Amino acid sequence: MSLVDKLTTYYPGAQWSLNGNTYEGLEWVGPGDKPTEQELDALQWPPEPSTDPVDYPLLPWQFTALVNYLGVDGAIRSAIAQIPDAMAAASALARYEKSTSYRYSDPLVSQLRQAIGLSEQALIEAWMRAKDLRSN
Repeated sequence: MSLVDKLTTYYPGAQWSLNGNTYEGLEWVGPGDKPTEQELDALQWPPEPSTDPVDYPLLPWQFTALVNYLGVDGAIRSAIAQIPDAMAAASALARYEKSTSYRYSDPLVSQLRQAIGLSEQALIEAWMRAKDLRSN
């Protein structure tokens, strides 16, 4: 366990300046009070993995695997075709087909999920499975 790992994981917005090899050698340049050594010792390490799909963007091939696994490609394309504004539909289709990263928090993901009648729980479960896929 590295103190630097704890600091950057639990205080990602803070800036630290290392002036030595101990916690007391760190200069706190962040909002609020510098956490105490006891507070840092109490932090769980390694942290529990997140169960929130928002924390796991998918690569294009992982997202494609998710869509294929759920069998919803046709339904998604149909929902996109129903978008009344032609430019918005073209944009949605381009994002669906060509994004370099897919984020669960993207409003289009939620809109398409609802449009195709997929439950939020089904998407979360598939998303969490897809994020664990490896290419090797």
